[in-house]
Amino acid sequence: MTNIGEFTKSEAEIAVEKFIKGDSSGSFINPDSVDKEAKKEEAPTEGDLGKEIKDLEQEINTLEKSPQLTFEQKLEKYGLSNDEAAAIVDSLLAGMPYKHTYKITSKYSVTFKTRTMDDQGKVTAAIERLAPQFPTTIGTLISKYNLAASIVSFRGIDYEKKSWEEREKWVLGLPEAVMTLLTRKLARFDEMVLDLLDEGAVENF
Repeated sequence: MTNIGEFTKSEAEIAVEKFIKGDSSGSFINPDSVDKEAKKEEAPTEGDLGKEIKDLEQEINTLEKSPQLTFEQKLEKYGLSNDEAAAIVDSLLAGMPYKHTYKITSKYSVTFKTRTMDDQGKVTAAIERLAPQFPTTIGTLISKYNLAASIVSFRGIDYEKKSWEEREKWVLGLPEAVMTLLTRKLARFDEMVLDLLDEGAVENF
């Protein structure tokens, strides 16, 4: 089976030719079958290319100058007080897991905890072992392992007392819509932790 990023020489040559001709259909074609009329199209002038490059540079400069959220804005974004944020940072820097609960409905909530490097190692090992060939498959695998590693409780069930195999089995048995909901909540949790430990933010504690 061909691995990602591996092409035969002829496929690579055709892909390059397609790219130069502006063909992004995603399927390989015979260069000899290209409409001869297309070859008559004028190539872009140096002036056209210069304008495109200038426009791109202006766009990049605009993005780089976009104001970053201040520390106070980050706290407001996650609904945290300064003391709560300080407690989170202290816990993480002391090597203790931080846990946070999100309300889902009036009846149910979910609690996550921060992951360790050992948890990250499980993800890496799984990717190396399974060698998925598509980005979507890799993303799903990472989401599954991260959720299994971070879940503390859901619907009143304590998952911290369950084995890794039991938590992984639980994730695999979730309805797709529930899995999507929980992974989105977990992504927000991860974003909050990373924002608080950002070099510009952690200095506030």
